Amino acid sequence: MDFGKLEDITDVDFALPSEDKFYFKNKGNNHLDILLGATGWSMTKWKGNIYPPKSKTEDFARLYSEQFATIEFNTTYYQVPPEALMERWYNNTTPDFVFCPKMFVGISQSSNIGMGSSILPDFLHRMTIFKEKLGLIFMQMPQSFSTKKMDNLVKFIQAWRPGIPLSIELRHESFFEPSVTEDVAELMAKSGINWMITDVAGRREVSHGHITAPFMGVRFVGNDDESDLERIDDWIERLLNWQKNGVEVLYFFIHTPQNLTPHRLCDYFAEKWMEKTGRKLKVPVVEKGLF
Repeated sequence: MDFGKLEDITDVDFALPSEDKFYFKNKGNNHLDILLGATGWSMTKWKGNIYPPKSKTEDFARLYSEQFATIEFNTTYYQVPPEALMERWYNNTTPDFVFCPKMFVGISQSSNIGMGSSILPDFLHRMTIFKEKLGLIFMQMPQSFSTKKMDNLVKFIQAWRPGIPLSIELRHESFFEPSVTEDVAELMAKSGINWMITDVAGRREVSHGHITAPFMGVRFVGNDDESDLERIDDWIERLLNWQKNGVEVLYFFIHTPQNLTPHRLCDYFAEKWMEKTGRKLKVPVVEKGLF
């Protein structure tokens, strides 16, 4: 992922927010369901570690779902897939697998965010093919989308259909001004929408502390560096607090350079979560060793 990417992370302060603010009321049930995933399954370079050496391309969906719990599904960002293809993905993945499709770019980058046309309802209807395997829908707003277009964002959020989990990533700096963030967070919370957190080196403000829904999406951008492990340690402590405050489901998407080693960070994450909670997470079963 190019957003927030830095070539040199030597001087980056990866500290997470000192305090999270929770905008929803939900009694903590002391159980946070964590689903770990990567950003795609079409990785021939995974053959021999995540996938068997002689894996066929047509088997990648099944093989991925056997190893990971969820996926940041980028295919739907570039196209609204045909129904037959959606059904094949549904049928070829394990019963416990969860898709988190990215909103079609023709919606997220349109001037009115798809409002007033059939493109948005058509997309949402198509996603229902995933049935019980549908997790959150992730809408990545373009860097150019600023608070100057706040009216459009308000209309979109207020019109969002209840019952379909939505996570919105905002990138423009204007949304992270102290005078704005509270209003944005409260707006999302009222409609039960998650404000996506992106933990990336070059844009630390996007790793914010506004927890707007009992389900959360996090994009963790690793650097194939030892600091990735320290960051995971910090996330484990943060998630224990989320659990106490009523967050019920976390979709944790791990990005690594060229998407080559997400399984290693998944394994480390699961090991630390097990140490703290005694609960096992679904992670790839591959060779040990980190860097």
